Amino acid sequence: GRIIWSTFLGTPTRDAIYTIKVDAEGYVYLAGGFGPGAPTTPGALQRTFAGSDLSTDHKLDGYLAKLTPDGSELVWANSLVSLNEDVIRNMDIDQDGIFVVCTGSGVITPTFQGPAWPGDWFEGSFQSVPQGGMDSVIIKVSADASRVLWASYLGGSADEPADPNVYVDKAGRVHVFTSTQSSDIRTTPGAHDRSYNGGDDIYVATLSEDGSELLMGTYLGTRENEGGGGKRAITGDGEGNLVIGAWTYSSEFPVTAKAYRREPMEFTPWGTTSITARFGPTGELLAATYIGDNEGVSLDSHGNVYVGMQVVEDILPVTEDAFQPEYGGGSGDGAILVLSRDLERLLYASYLGGS
Repeated sequence: GRIIWSTFLGTPTRDAIYTIKVDAEGYVYLAGGFGPGAPTTPGALQRTFAGSDLSTDHKLDGYLAKLTPDGSELVWANSLVSLNEDVIRNMDIDQDGIFVVCTGSGVITPTFQGPAWPGDWFEGSFQSVPQGGMDSVIIKVSADASRVLWASYLGGSADEPADPNVYVDKAGRVHVFTSTQSSDIRTTPGAHDRSYNGGDDIYVATLSEDGSELLMGTYLGTRENEGGGGKRAITGDGEGNLVIGAWTYSSEFPVTAKAYRREPMEFTPWGTTSITARFGPTGELLAATYIGDNEGVSLDSHGNVYVGMQVVEDILPVTEDAFQPEYGGGSGDGAILVLSRDLERLLYASYLGGS
């Protein structure tokens, strides 16, 4: 429980770190949104602030940085131009320390592209031009953050409105989870669902290591709205299988026959409930279950699925070995659930919270 090290990182205005990773050597990678004057380092991809207005009192830029394992210095740091009230909310690193970042609201037109968005970033990528509406943008940055290796739009003719989530596997393939309102977003043979269902649909895709090819793309949804984003909502098991945590407004979501819960555990005050789903390498739906308020997913070495959530009343099906078997109270408790690999059994559940 000791603090090993601690440091400030910021500007005179508002700053935020939305996602953080640590590599095998202990280097700390972070991404978020920082104001004017954020520290950058020589040779960084972008050192000039170019952020957009998020409110009347501050501006933010996308921001990437790498800290030494002891937190004593910046290895590198740079801004990354943000668009249309956007910051970097999700990123992952591969085993070589190469960043892959996702940004939403990618309304980038040829007239907008300037020094910060050179056209050659997108040359040879799966989608080298905007597809219409708000597209997701996937950007792969070199290990020293000095250059963009490739960038690709990901979307259809309508909006992809959510902050996309990204996961990079050991082979360097880039897996993306977002939501879409497009009826023509690209899907692939063998995918679970190749047709748009209505409203906001979940969309899961896999891009090749060099960003040139769509290896897998599938819809998942109902006539109601579904989505996810702004959370750690996609991960994988190293064998090509993906797990996502998402939300839906529907009580008719396509959960699988032996799912842990075939009916919603609860609907939040804003009408949503959460689901967890597992896909195979070609986008086939292997399992899907309703769950509580899904705030993020992770896997252990056996493929069991860990779900972090918040609950606002005493509804959790706690297990006998729960650390905290009773609801703490107040406006909500944290909670942790562990589900079997096939999403059919509850292995562990506990509250975590006070009064």
